[in-house]
Amino acid sequence: MSFPLRASFALSFAVLGIGQLCAQLVLEPTGSVERPKGNWADTVIVTYDVALPLAGFRRIDASGTIHTTHLVLAEHPSAVFKRMLGQGLVAIDQPGALLLKVNRLHMDEMGKRTSCSLHAEVIERSEDGFRRLHEGTVTVLGDRCRSDLPCYEKLFLNSLLAFFLQYEDAIATDDGRPGPLEASELSVPFRVDPSNTPILGDQPPRRGMYRSYLDMRMDRPDSLYNFELRETVSSPGGLRVVKVKHMSAEAEEQYWGLCTGKHPYVRVGDEFHRLDRTGNGYTASVPQPATSDPAAIGLGALFFGALGAGVAAATTTTATPPILFDLDMLSGGLVPHDRSRETLTYAQHIFHITRFAKSEAPMTLTCDGDTITTLLKNQWTSFSLPPRATKSRVVLTNGNSEAIFDIDTNTDRLEVHLIDVKRNEMITVSTLKEQMRNAVLDDLRTEDRRP
Repeated sequence: MSFPLRASFALSFAVLGIGQLCAQLVLEPTGSVERPKGNWADTVIVTYDVALPLAGFRRIDASGTIHTTHLVLAEHPSAVFKRMLGQGLVAIDQPGALLLKVNRLHMDEMGKRTSCSLHAEVIERSEDGFRRLHEGTVTVLGDRCRSDLPCYEKLFLNSLLAFFLQYEDAIATDDGRPGPLEASELSVPFRVDPSNTPILGDQPPRRGMYRSYLDMRMDRPDSLYNFELRETVSSPGGLRVVKVKHMSAEAEEQYWGLCTGKHPYVRVGDEFHRLDRTGNGYTASVPQPATSDPAAIGLGALFFGALGAGVAAATTTTATPPILFDLDMLSGGLVPHDRSRETLTYAQHIFHITRFAKSEAPMTLTCDGDTITTLLKNQWTSFSLPPRATKSRVVLTNGNSEAIFDIDTNTDRLEVHLIDVKRNEMITVSTLKEQMRNAVLDDLRTEDRRP
């Protein structure tokens, strides 16, 4: 490695909240990372959906009420990453410029830990185009952050630091994967296919231990360790859950997984769970400890991280079925096969034109510049928006009349906005309190709903 990398922190943050049902954590990172040597470009390309929050953590308070905490950035992530790169950046069109391309940034909770997963690429500008120097995923673990914003920011910065260290190691050991790139590929997410993911080819991964998911994905086993397996008591048979004979827990932690030459395995705690090929991916069926409440397993996955639910259930006498997980082919993480269990609770907004409106003329509803629908008197529509640091702008237009107002996405409850049109064609909008909201909801008819 050419030189040590360091991270510096200068924290600035804000916490927003609505009632007791929801809180939104807004990150405004100002820290920087000492980047590897090279002419780093003043442009950072982000290909993941920046409208989505970095994380959505569900909590159950003492009263049993479920609420959601969303983690969002106060500005576009490209600006945040550019600031983390520091000063002295060069223009992207300069030959030899190094471009950071970020394809995923996600945080999660796993038991008592918080994780930050980053998938990125380093791309070099050449005289005649672009080429990829490195691609990889890093996952940084820390103590469970809860509402501690500096904790999340430290994980954020450390994930970029870890990626740069990985990049330097790959370059130093000629383990990078340089290859030509078309300019059109710069702005699209990294493609996972047999050309860059050999384990999706016709042949199973080679026998050996894999120190990282990327090693497994690229079929680069550590063949120096000649292992033997034994099936665990928790395994349903067929060598689905195994341990490595005569291997210490410390040694196991150095490996992401292994492959027998027929089936790959992913490490979960101190066990290795078999991965089964399904089309263009892999699944793992993770047996659950017996529990007195089968729903607790699902809640554990829903609220506190998918992987944590697989290893942290309370043991009693009632057997529970295994949970099926998909292997995320980009990051190597396990996610519930039923993606609805991952669905974030976003604010739902209902817009209803009162039956007392003095105009029958169609009313167009737009949100943040996008047309949602057109409504007539007594009709209604609903939509959900991902939470973010700023409010969304809603515009209602009826002939020559217009009403503009902002809605806050920082809530996980249902909001009802009642629209009225006065005799002078003036549009008014009222966001209803609980009693009136419930009364309007009771009167809404399915046939009056518009997409």
